[in-house]
Amino acid sequence: MNLFKYVSLMKEQDGIIPMIGVGLLAFFLLFIILKMLGGMRRGTFRQLVRTGMTLAAAIISFIAATIVSNSIIGSTENIKVENLLATLNMQSPEAVDVVKDLLGSFDPELFESFILLPATLVIVPFLATGIFLALNVVLKIVRAIIVKIFKFNKAKTNPQRLGGALLSAIQGIIWLVMITLPFTGLLSLVDNAYTNVVKKGGNLGEVKEFYGEYLEPFTDNPAIDFLSGCGGEAMSNGIATVKIKNEKVNIRQETVDIATVFLSEAPKLKGMDTKNLTKADKKAIDNVIDGLCESTYASNIMVCTLQSVSAFMELDMLPMDTEGDFSSFVDGFSEYLKSITIDTLKEDATTVKDVYYVLSDSGILRMVGQGGDIFAQLQESQKDGDSVISRIINILQRNTRSAKLVKAVTKSLIASVSTSVELEDGTTVSVSYDELKKSMNEVLEVKRDDYSSKDAYISALKESIYEEFEDEGIELEDEVLQNIAEHIEDNYSDTDELTDEEFNDIMLNLYESYFNYLETGDAPDDFDN
Repeated sequence: MNLFKYVSLMKEQDGIIPMIGVGLLAFFLLFIILKMLGGMRRGTFRQLVRTGMTLAAAIISFIAATIVSNSIIGSTENIKVENLLATLNMQSPEAVDVVKDLLGSFDPELFESFILLPATLVIVPFLATGIFLALNVVLKIVRAIIVKIFKFNKAKTNPQRLGGALLSAIQGIIWLVMITLPFTGLLSLVDNAYTNVVKKGGNLGEVKEFYGEYLEPFTDNPAIDFLSGCGGEAMSNGIATVKIKNEKVNIRQETVDIATVFLSEAPKLKGMDTKNLTKADKKAIDNVIDGLCESTYASNIMVCTLQSVSAFMELDMLPMDTEGDFSSFVDGFSEYLKSITIDTLKEDATTVKDVYYVLSDSGILRMVGQGGDIFAQLQESQKDGDSVISRIINILQRNTRSAKLVKAVTKSLIASVSTSVELEDGTTVSVSYDELKKSMNEVLEVKRDDYSSKDAYISALKESIYEEFEDEGIELEDEVLQNIAEHIEDNYSDTDELTDEEFNDIMLNLYESYFNYLETGDAPDDFDN
């Protein structure tokens, strides 16, 4: 926006903010004019020394600020907590171990990433301005020495006055760029985010009104635009560019992108029923996840958070079933979280999201919230022979890392429906994953070549499966036995020993067969059996 159009527009607006905007523009012009008048008096050579010293101070300040920003990542690795713990030990000895575990569970980079945002956008730019002001005091002495040694005189000719005026204008612009750096940086950041959201058709509501009344007089200010174009925005971007996982990341641009995603999509999730998602909810969630995963900065925060959650789970610091039927899944999920990296985050986030959608669509989440029978809901949510469990398993198996969770799911399902078995010697044992796998491998000792027909082979498999599982305290109905035997005949008739993946497949087929049975036959009186 040009100077005259801006002043005219500000005159039409009421309030003190537009007046402050016009005042800043007037100060900018007056400052440059006064600097030029001083430069005309000093002349080309004297002013050249002044401008050179000011430029040197600006460059040194920028380099120092950039070094500070880049040193934040990795800064917490050597932080010691002994003094904190010693003080805490004096006040409450029993709390020391808890605090130690708590601090040890957080990924250091999580703290560093949160520090990066205010540091690179606000604190370090102020530091750059402070260094610039301090250097100018020191360089003032250097400047005086240079002028005295080379005997630069004041301007005596018009060309010297003109040269001095131009060089002084440049010096004035450098001064204004450095002094206003923290403010112009924030203003351009807010303006970029706002513009992006408007382009995406985001519903800004009250934000739009606030922006127009309080920020537009500054973001549209010709003086601010000029200073940003003369190096202000480039310096702000330079200070905010740091290395995360050996990749250069512009925190300012990342902040703009993240803000754009949230301002465009988050309002659509207002009032969302998290246990019963609509198509619009899912689309908004997809866009938020895509936007966050495309940001290296946000991805690093999410990965560090997941690593910390895993550590909390291992220390039993989260309200989860770490010793009950589903402890195997909790342990497996903890290991899965550890394996997630920035490079895999998009795929892993999609996996978790798709599982969440299945649970929402099936009504499982609503059932959990109401304290209902989850297994009953699993039965009711059966669709065309495709159970909730099988859909979740299919999603997990598409991801090489989450595929390992299938074993954890299998272990938890076995634990959730199995009973304790009393042996002949009077001891009681509970069925386990390894024991059932061993039993199933013994079933495979029934060989297809020993039987004249497929039906005879399947009949022998059914009898063997029934006996092996009965020994483990699990009684299977005939329809379920039939399905498992046919599954083995189709896929594992030539197998001597099952891998974990193959055993998982058979056990999940067992559960799917069981839920199919519940729909077509009479359910057993005792579900545990």
